[in-house]
Amino acid sequence: MYIGKYWGNFIGGSDDSLNLVAFLEDQKKEEIPLSEIFAKIGLDKQNWDFHQTVEYLEFTHSNGVEIDFHFAIDVVTDLAAILLECSVSGGVNLHDLDEYNTPSRRIRVTATAEEHDAMDKALADFAQAPLSYDLHDLMSDEEIEEMAHQVAALRKELYESAGRNRSYHVKAEDMKNLLPDWAGADGCIATNRITVEGCKVGYCYREEPDGDWDSGWRFTAGDESDDYMDDPNNAGLYKLNTICNDDSDIIPLLNTPAPCAFERDEHGVFQPIKDWKPENEEEPDMDILQRCQKWHETDEYQKIIDALEAIPAEERTPEMDSELARAYNNLADPNKPGGKDMLKKAIALLKPHEEYFEGDHYWNFRMGYSYYYLDQEGRALRYFEKALEARPDDADTKELIDSCKKGIALPQFSECFRERTEDWWETFAEMEGALRQMMDEDKDHTRGAEIVAQMEDTLNLVFDEISFEMGFNGEKYELILTPEGDRVKLFELVYFQKHAPKEVLEHWSILVGRQPIRDIGLRTDDGWDISGDDVQIWLEEQGENSFTISAYCEKLLPMLRKEEGRAWWMLTTLTDQVLGEISHMWYIDGFDVLEGPRAEPSLLLSQLPDKLKERGVDLSTAPEAYLDSCLAYKMEPNKDPDADWRLDVIAGSTNCVPLINGYLNEDNDFMDALHADGAVAGFFCYPLDTLREEEGSQKLFDFRDKLEEVFTSGEGPEVLTLTGGATGLFCGYVDFIAWDIRTALRMAKAFFEDSGIPWASFHTFRREAGTVNLKAPPEEEPADGGQAAELAEPLTGMDYIPYTPENAEEFFAQIEQWNDADEYTRCIQALNAIPEDWRNYRTTYALARALENYAIIGDHDEGTPRYKGDKALLRAIDVLESVWEEGQDKAEWNMRMAYAYQYLFEQEEKAIPYAQRWAELDPEDENAPAVIRECQEEIAKRGEAETDGETDHTGVFTGFVLLSRGEWDKAQFIRDMKEKWDIPVEEYDASEDKSDDALVFEVGGMVAAVSLAACPIPGGEAEANAENNYMWEDAVKAAREHRAHIMVAVLGKEEDVLEKGKLYTKLVAACCRQKYATGIYTSGVVFEPRFYEGFADIMQEDELPNVHFLCIDAATLPDIFDRNEVDRIYLNFSDPWPKDRHARRRLTSSEFLARYDLFLAPDGRIEFKTDNQDLFTFSLEEIESSDKWHLDASTRDLHHDAAMNEGNIMTEYEEKFSAVGNPICKLIASR
Repeated sequence: MYIGKYWGNFIGGSDDSLNLVAFLEDQKKEEIPLSEIFAKIGLDKQNWDFHQTVEYLEFTHSNGVEIDFHFAIDVVTDLAAILLECSVSGGVNLHDLDEYNTPSRRIRVTATAEEHDAMDKALADFAQAPLSYDLHDLMSDEEIEEMAHQVAALRKELYESAGRNRSYHVKAEDMKNLLPDWAGADGCIATNRITVEGCKVGYCYREEPDGDWDSGWRFTAGDESDDYMDDPNNAGLYKLNTICNDDSDIIPLLNTPAPCAFERDEHGVFQPIKDWKPENEEEPDMDILQRCQKWHETDEYQKIIDALEAIPAEERTPEMDSELARAYNNLADPNKPGGKDMLKKAIALLKPHEEYFEGDHYWNFRMGYSYYYLDQEGRALRYFEKALEARPDDADTKELIDSCKKGIALPQFSECFRERTEDWWETFAEMEGALRQMMDEDKDHTRGAEIVAQMEDTLNLVFDEISFEMGFNGEKYELILTPEGDRVKLFELVYFQKHAPKEVLEHWSILVGRQPIRDIGLRTDDGWDISGDDVQIWLEEQGENSFTISAYCEKLLPMLRKEEGRAWWMLTTLTDQVLGEISHMWYIDGFDVLEGPRAEPSLLLSQLPDKLKERGVDLSTAPEAYLDSCLAYKMEPNKDPDADWRLDVIAGSTNCVPLINGYLNEDNDFMDALHADGAVAGFFCYPLDTLREEEGSQKLFDFRDKLEEVFTSGEGPEVLTLTGGATGLFCGYVDFIAWDIRTALRMAKAFFEDSGIPWASFHTFRREAGTVNLKAPPEEEPADGGQAAELAEPLTGMDYIPYTPENAEEFFAQIEQWNDADEYTRCIQALNAIPEDWRNYRTTYALARALENYAIIGDHDEGTPRYKGDKALLRAIDVLESVWEEGQDKAEWNMRMAYAYQYLFEQEEKAIPYAQRWAELDPEDENAPAVIRECQEEIAKRGEAETDGETDHTGVFTGFVLLSRGEWDKAQFIRDMKEKWDIPVEEYDASEDKSDDALVFEVGGMVAAVSLAACPIPGGEAEANAENNYMWEDAVKAAREHRAHIMVAVLGKEEDVLEKGKLYTKLVAACCRQKYATGIYTSGVVFEPRFYEGFADIMQEDELPNVHFLCIDAATLPDIFDRNEVDRIYLNFSDPWPKDRHARRRLTSSEFLARYDLFLAPDGRIEFKTDNQDLFTFSLEEIESSDKWHLDASTRDLHHDAAMNEGNIMTEYEEKFSAVGNPICKLIASR
């Protein structure tokens, strides 16, 4: 079917579509005029205006069932698609339109010229203004826009490519099947000279097909002019059989492969044209890179990959590898499976050519791009900066540099290391049984590579790079994680190891560091074989428990000369195995490989453990003991108070020397490696002058002890690991590696806010990164408003135009020049110099803009330290507020206020109202909703992190009450909670400023939070999910029209899930009574307030009814039910989620089957019913491919299957679909 590319999604994919096919089949006609269809279902009353469905559309089936149509435009676009199929193929097979419910029957829909003109206009109008049509109850705005895109393409084919409805030379009823044995695509293109005027084919050719429908054949009479051929109305799309009916002489030619062409000679015989090629065929000698560039311009990245991957890697040039990397970058979606692998592939292609492409903009940009979308901003930044050196004016590179700088100052991870670790152990606990079985069955050791690859793939979900070994020690299976001598990596591995769950440790030993093994040897696949007795070593003592080794191995001399790095690896790895990797790292501080033996006596490597024990060394395999060993250090302090952080250090101690050295030497390799894994190394800094004044040096240590205690007790060790600290002339420092940076900063912020020190900051161990303020100085601003000293300096030693009212235009032209050149300090200095009595709205706004650019971007795009930037933002807010009366109704003023608060640490809530006002005043500016969305996302992440901060956070309940106005009656809510549910609401901490927009209170050990957000839920999320409520017709309307929302959340301990759910329901029910409440958005559905409150009333006696209604996301069912608690699961007419990208959401997907396994009793089962054949097929395949689930019974026609239909209770949906003849499918599955 030619229209298969359209049919089945937005066109031909609705209930109206199925009903239309049922209508056409019920007419029992071979040809049906469009006017008859319109009259019989009521479309004629629309008068070709389908914006609103003004009349009830329906028809009565011959079996007596009344069938409804809901959306006029939906039916009309389906009819347009059918007209296109009839235009191309002469008719349409109804079975192709609905293969599960409709028998094979071929019909043709016809239309008059006037009807085609009207249809053309109707389709064009919908394509141009789709949101003005009444489809909002059927789909989201985004989906309506997508449908419009498809309709526009369909219209183009129907009315621009294929031309108007034509009077064909061969009528549909006279068509014969002349190609009964034709296999494959049968679409083609022919001119009207053949199909309408009845001319014979005079010239034809076959090119490469343009899609699955296309045979590649093109037919002309041979006398068409260029102008004729340029008019798309003079040709159409047809089936090959149709053109064979016009001219059967072409049949013998049709199996000739492409490319080919034929022309009739003077005797009417077709003659092949030698060496013919299509006009648009690429020249065979066209350079492969030129072809790649053409494909790149049309977004055909897979073609680039296929073409370049076909060339052996050793034959590809550096330019080809760079082009191939670009294609992988462009094709990669890091949020989809395989996306990150593509980005890593791009890096692997580019990296070997670093020297070749030195200074090249594109190579550096592509490297930066790959790292950036792998969430490795530190590595990306250095390449983007080199790319900018090559092209200083490239706007994309500048923007990405700004984003990288923000990302390294305050890293944002989609999953931090803590979350990755927790998720990984949950995943491993589910898969380790199958892995053990695989290891057990590998008796002949032929599947080792497969087993290791499977483990590596899973470990890469946590670690960007990881080395490990696997085995069986006779009692348990072993997973040995090896730091490869990297002390920073060792901290990660120890944290990771500690989180192994008990059920895993029953079968596995999870070890960190290669373990010492006597008489160990190393053997490689290519024949190298060495043991500890083959290696001579010379041991030298460097200090207490510190040694160096010089090693010589005669066996490895050939390798040492050809592959020096490999020889080193074999010798150091063998030393790990002989000594134990932790002892190797602890005691061996130097390792050298010799090309010849020394003259002095040596010992064998196998004797090294005994030799070290003789010298009093404790060869421990415990990594924790090694990491607890600290190094004390002293520095010559820099006495400049404005020097970089830590340069004022007098003395300190650390158990992670590489981080200190990396910071001082501006070497970020360790930081980049941590960042790639979702971890951050950094330090808290705070002033010492106040502490020194109070009680001398002891006060310094007491304060530091209290700070460290926050992170060594309670949740602290889950959030970060302390690595040391230091004391400077001006500041104190506490060092750490954070596994959950958001929670770490939140805990530190709370500590510093309650302390007596005036300010505190966080800084990563990247010297160049910005600073994050955790506590701002007191509100006593100096005369310059607390701004950086350079901003207060006058402009001297340079020519500039000072401001006067008379030369204002020249002054502002100068400001614009500096602004364009990223010289924001100059702008600020010049604007600061304006006398007070000459300042006005324009000068004030210009100053605020310059301050924000200085804070966010920095002079010459070099960034600004966070502590200076925050001061500039606070001053920008002050100066903007000074012109509030004039600026409040200007989009630009609200924009500046929004940006200032957005970029201040954790001030996004204050930014949103200004961004909303900005959006109201300038609806065309797409940046305003983007700021709202970014702030909402940041707030949500922060809330999620706060939730994660609970000791047990399983079963958190959150939802939203939709409001028609951005107001709520807090006092009424408190009264309703007391009067209806007898729950007193007492806000936390009477000393805090209690906002009218929020409530946080405790109920029986649970924390409840109710807060107003004076904006719609961003991203159209509520509107999209409102479609899931088929029981409330106005759900989509309520969601689309809401203007604000109340967020409701309940947190508490894991074991109180049921109590939390009950409290959550009561809170939401109380919010339903708010004057402007219009809907409840929770668990992926929008509910009617009256409906929700009615069900909540069942709990008036604090008892749940026998039937439990759980309005939750089905993904959280394992949090609700205990293991083996549920005997049977009924899935009735679940959402089919037809798009492939949503397959995981289907309730019979492998992901959901795994969830059911967690709480379904051993003899429990699933019973699933649906009328959707595709979903049923998918469900069967998921169960059949599962190694746990098996199919007990299934049928594709339940009501005619006596055994399976016994005891069946029909649902409302089932009755409706069954009445129109749709077969009902059912399956039963168990384990």
